[in-house]
Amino acid sequence: MISNIVFQTSGSWETSTVLHMNQQIDCMAIRLNISSNSFDEDEIGGIEDGIVVDDAMMLVPSNINVIDNINDLIDQGNIDGAYTLCNEMDIFPGSIVIANSVNNQELRVCYDEFENFSVFLDDIDVTNDFCDLEVEINYIENIVSTQLTLTTQRHMFSHLNENITIL
Repeated sequence: MISNIVFQTSGSWETSTVLHMNQQIDCMAIRLNISSNSFDEDEIGGIEDGIVVDDAMMLVPSNINVIDNINDLIDQGNIDGAYTLCNEMDIFPGSIVIANSVNNQELRVCYDEFENFSVFLDDIDVTNDFCDLEVEINYIENIVSTQLTLTTQRHMFSHLNENITIL
């Protein structure tokens, strides 16, 4: 199945929503860890050498009736117990959008079943400058972090990478 996931936030859990296939869903966590095979300290970014997807999943409640139980376990500090009431769901093949209305930034990552990969930052294709993406959005542990690394300047013998914080 092809996924179409949209995470939108205005800066708090109460203002955050997750859509899957245009339907709002309860989501406990989103994790992405993707890097370009050509990205290291000596090489510039871009996906010409391929990508490595170390993690690409969403954590959703095992059923609609466990949301209150998950919140109770979080309040009690039983984080492991909260995780046991969730199931993992693959993000790819498909696309994910992470939108922050506070700073008006939007990140879109597409990776289809034919292994076509693309990254857009505010509707600008940055695929050929892509180095690394780390997303950790976790309601259970109250973690929100999205870091995108792009090569922003190329010189004959050097390059400059920039870390961009989306969330």
